Amino acid sequence: MTILKEQNVNNSLLVTSSYHMYRSLAICKKLGVDVYPAPVPCYEKSIFHATLRTRFILEILREYGAIVYFWFKGWI
Repeated sequence: MTILKEQNVNNSLLVTSSYHMYRSLAICKKLGVDVYPAPVPCYEKSIFHATLRTRFILEILREYGAIVYFWFKGWI
């Protein structure tokens, strides 16, 4: 945040995985940073392979846990 203020930056492009975007936007909003979201798809549209599907589900569950954790800590 301080770096952005020192450089007189008023807005930024937020690039992250699509499933991280909600939490990332919430953090930026809490910090008062005006961002333009640019989500990056992290998986192929088709996740029929069991290993990819399991990995995707675990990462989504981890992200929900991170959202709850960040909320309890007051970061979002």
